[in-house]
Amino acid sequence: VPFPAEEAAFDFALLRAAGGAQRVLVAATERRTVERALTVLQEVRVRPASITIAAHDLVVLLERRPRAERAVWIHRVGDVADVLMLDGNALVASRSIAVPDASALVAEVRGSL
Repeated sequence: VPFPAEEAAFDFALLRAAGGAQRVLVAATERRTVERALTVLQEVRVRPASITIAAHDLVVLLERRPRAERAVWIHRVGDVADVLMLDGNALVASRSIAVPDASALVAEVRGSL
């Protein structure tokens, strides 16, 4: 994680075992990200069942660009990419896709535009 471990909030989920090996999904984010979401919910007296921190929340990192511009946000790990289509600061589409190589990713993005 790109921040000190003591500032991390994390959780895990056991996934379906494959071939005798146990798979585990681990998610981590800065603790303050979770605390902000919890504060908002507490103010309106809502108790969350869960909190999801996803790539969709990273749109705020693009605030420096003009609001009228369109952008594609891609987060690729291995053979899977999360692709977000933005119109200004509005998320208009998102999906996770299998991308074995860079040319497949380019083809998927071009097909989405």
